[in-house]
Amino acid sequence: MKNIAVKVSFRLLNSKLNKEKDIVPVYMRLRFNGQYKNLSNGIWISSSDWIKKKCRIKGTSYKAVTMNNQLSDLENRVYEIISDLVLAPKRLDKNCKTI
Repeated sequence: MKNIAVKVSFRLLNSKLNKEKDIVPVYMRLRFNGQYKNLSNGIWISSSDWIKKKCRIKGTSYKAVTMNNQLSDLENRVYEIISDLVLAPKRLDKNCKTI
């Protein structure tokens, strides 16, 4: 069985700064066998609220905890999908639909 190299991380996409609200989107970066894709997840924050080393949002407020939980859930879901594909390989098209 071929080894699959997968890494999920999160980063701010400063190029999409909303100047009116001074917020930027948090993107999920998915690295898969040497290629990567940035995927939007709908979370926007102030860049000063971001912990770069942890790839998470600062604070213990309800909002910060909820958004961090969303990020963790996304990360876990990606690893579940990869695990499922390894255990029961299927051919997928570019939109992740079974062929």
